[in-house]
Amino acid sequence: MSSSDSVPRPHDAYSTKAKKPTNITPQEKVKALHDIVKRARVGMLTTRNAEGSFHSRAMAPTGPITPYQTHLVFLANNASRKFEEIQNDAHVNVSFCDEKTTSWASYTGIARVSQDKEKISKHWGVGTSIWFGDLGDGIHKGNREDPRVTIIEVIPESIRYWIPAPSKAGRIADIVTSAATGQAATPGRLNTITKEEIEVLRELDAKNVKEVKQKGAKQTPAKEAEQTPAKEAEQAPAQEAEHAPAKEEQKVQA
Repeated sequence: MSSSDSVPRPHDAYSTKAKKPTNITPQEKVKALHDIVKRARVGMLTTRNAEGSFHSRAMAPTGPITPYQTHLVFLANNASRKFEEIQNDAHVNVSFCDEKTTSWASYTGIARVSQDKEKISKHWGVGTSIWFGDLGDGIHKGNREDPRVTIIEVIPESIRYWIPAPSKAGRIADIVTSAATGQAATPGRLNTITKEEIEVLRELDAKNVKEVKQKGAKQTPAKEAEQTPAKEAEQAPAQEAEHAPAKEEQKVQA
């Protein structure tokens, strides 16, 4: 846990009560985190310029796409001001809020910028190009080869999220009890995914990705061996359609 989270704050009764220790595993925490991000869909990426002023803008991440993923990935236009601000200070924050449940999440970490073609292809969606546009110069076409298309990867150092009590009745009961006793109302839980837990999840994520790749590599030769040349010729178009990657439409902040 970060030093700021470990400092006792006796006068912050709400946070103290909401952060009561539980036996939640890192795997359970990241699952709850993913639920918030998926429901919110759009987060606010906050950067800081050379003068020290903060700027936020709405950004839609391209995931999470793996069970233990803790980092965030965005496709963005490198001609926008946020890239200058990231170059000035790579420390960023990304926050999400689900209006329906009032759940929220906050990522604090380091932004890494790259134009890795493999990563861009992996995260590119059928609707991504509309956020870049074709400038008509034969270079800036708004496709995945456009030199403006850039990956922003946020590597978290800590993640905090809040989830409400499971039932509306439970939340009301907490508020009523707190009003009667004079205690701070905490109709939910505030959890932190610490730097140490993030590292554990990264290792689990890397292991999971490796196992999926190995499983896919073993299955492909086996399927090819089952088919005769005649069957392969007959089934090739169908297989290509069946195995074509299904890409979700993604929103990207230009």
